[in-house]
Amino acid sequence: MFAKTQRLSRYKKRQTQYYQNKLFRTDGKKCYNRLSQPNSKVKNTPGKDEVENFWREIYGKKVSHNEEACWIKDQCQHSPSMEWGPICEKEVAEALRSTLSWKGPGRDQIPNFWLKQLTATHKHIAEIFNKLIEEDFIPEWLRAGVTYLIPKHEYTGNPKNYRPVTCLPTTYKLITFLKKIDLLL
Repeated sequence: MFAKTQRLSRYKKRQTQYYQNKLFRTDGKKCYNRLSQPNSKVKNTPGKDEVENFWREIYGKKVSHNEEACWIKDQCQHSPSMEWGPICEKEVAEALRSTLSWKGPGRDQIPNFWLKQLTATHKHIAEIFNKLIEEDFIPEWLRAGVTYLIPKHEYTGNPKNYRPVTCLPTTYKLITFLKKIDLLL
């Protein structure tokens, strides 16, 4: 009996190891979160239509702004047009160095870890970013994020008890970071 208990224990331990290894290969951030935090259980989930209607009321409304506001005209007059310098391979590497490796990637599903490690791609990333800036065009896939609803507390039956978190594509975060640095210099 003792031998069977030990065997079952080893089996469960090994099964957990396989699961964690697979999770690490597919989603490193989720793996680290699972290891460091206990799972919060969601008991009652609202229906898909209920959630979509709730958030559509908040984010789906088209908002119009006063384009003729005097402060907008003043701002445009006092802001000189900016000349963008080309992004180089070194700037891409420096920007990646300051990012967190396992931040949640967006639709591109590329963790910063891999962009940091694959240094041969930095030159090509810089070329692509320069082309996008030159053409003044950012494609939809680069701007669209993935939104996750995180429960605020244990009362999860109502959509208002969730906090939306949007993960933008890693490449979008990188290009905006590089342009922010360009603005500051």
